[in-house]
Amino acid sequence: VGGRHFSTLKSTLQKAGGSLLAALFSGRYEPPVKDKDGRYFLDRPSKPFEIILNALRTDSPLQIPEDEYLERQLMNEIKYYHLEE
Repeated sequence: VGGRHFSTLKSTLQKAGGSLLAALFSGRYEPPVKDKDGRYFLDRPSKPFEIILNALRTDSPLQIPEDEYLERQLMNEIKYYHLEE
């Protein structure tokens, strides 16, 4: 994601039912593009994804950054991944 490598379980990405992440890794659709090493590639900013992934991993609320720019990025990614709930 955005040039950073993240490792997680497919079940973590599927925790938010109805989200784009859950759909991408559900097996119902063509999975995202893979890089030369066989890792899935998402062309999105890495820092907001890290925040979202940590919330999914821990089942805790999102930690909203104090930095306004990063907060806006996070809100855009929440909309992009259909994670508004």
